[in-house]
Amino acid sequence: MSNPIVVDLSHWQADPIDFKAMRAGGTQGVILKCTEGETYVDPTFGARGNAARAAGLHVASYHFLRPGSAARQMSWYIDRAAPAPGDRLVVDFEDEDCTLADLHAAVDALLARSGCRVAVYGASFLIDTVQGNYAPWLAATSLWAARYSSQEPELKNTWPRWDLWQYTDKAECAGVGSLVDGNRWNDEAGSLAAWFHGPAAPEGAVVYVTIEAPAGVVVRVNGITV
Repeated sequence: MSNPIVVDLSHWQADPIDFKAMRAGGTQGVILKCTEGETYVDPTFGARGNAARAAGLHVASYHFLRPGSAARQMSWYIDRAAPAPGDRLVVDFEDEDCTLADLHAAVDALLARSGCRVAVYGASFLIDTVQGNYAPWLAATSLWAARYSSQEPELKNTWPRWDLWQYTDKAECAGVGSLVDGNRWNDEAGSLAAWFHGPAAPEGAVVYVTIEAPAGVVVRVNGITV
């Protein structure tokens, strides 16, 4: 069995990790934990990022969101991740004490400051929190959905599709001595690079559009009911 096309790693996966073997086994991208809350930095982030890039892997980072102080958390994250314009930044929305307002503030802070592309990671808690409502402030993000099943994640309104699907936490991957999270890519393999390192997003380009319609009229935008 070939490696998952994308894996995500944190300090929970012990060193050493052979990123050259990982790349030779078929993995194209790795998403590394960078920060959590306002004070924590994953001690493996810097060295692993450098080694993964040297091995020819696409590299992105993620921040584990804690409740409250989302804007300060994103400043902490951006300063430690030091992304280039167009790099992919990820908000990990798993803490069940977080609210939709926390996620909103985090996404806005990243879109306004970083010039980077933003994704949101989560499982059923994320989908249940969004509750199928169309959230225009999430429309500029991509979805990295976790569902450990043979069935694809079920989407509701805000995201017309998932980009990454974390389908298992028990994948085997060359170069890693323990089981890892395996992720599938929802497009041709050759298009994965643009997800990790797309063109720079305009700073501060957060635009919300209000759509009003007479009662009984269904409005759809790109196939999504709003």
